[in-house]
Amino acid sequence: MGRTHPYTGRWRRATEYCMHANVQFRCRDFADNVTCILDVRLQGGTLDIPCLHVGSGTWTLLRNLMALEEQMPKRPVTAYCIFMSQVACTVEDVRLLVEAKIIQHWQGSDKIAAQGFANLCNGVAMDVHDKNKNYLKPIWHNLEKLCDSKARNFKGSFRQKYCSTTLQQVVFGVTAFLALCQLLQSIYAPIAYHFPKH
Repeated sequence: MGRTHPYTGRWRRATEYCMHANVQFRCRDFADNVTCILDVRLQGGTLDIPCLHVGSGTWTLLRNLMALEEQMPKRPVTAYCIFMSQVACTVEDVRLLVEAKIIQHWQGSDKIAAQGFANLCNGVAMDVHDKNKNYLKPIWHNLEKLCDSKARNFKGSFRQKYCSTTLQQVVFGVTAFLALCQLLQSIYAPIAYHFPKH
């Protein structure tokens, strides 16, 4: 039996999910039965997140919504903000999510946007173990299972190390093709030698 997670911990960074679980981040289209930015979904190894537009008033708006939720039995905005503040807390993570079109920001730089996400939930407390308050709890546990998979871990590390850019993907594809040609040549050469056509 695999390792179980009796509690819900911190979210990993977006780049860690890519490296350790081979998770793909994809922008979830609002035409696809999405009603708001809270409609985060995990399908297989793809995390679908609606696009968040980050402007000058976004942090204040999200903090005010979290404050309004403090006495409510369900806290979806707070759960979402905790998720985003931990997944997008570094420049590399913000860059990854911008490339996936999950984040669009007008903050001047990815570094400023990452600082905004990292500081978004300072002083915010929520019981992340309570599924009624934290609607993203099942996704956290499913992502942790993906991170525990040795095959996905290898695949993610390999992709991050050798195929993270388009140029690297092309070079890897050409190299794999040439290796396959070399293998076929070494198989067919002895066959042609032992069974020549007359």
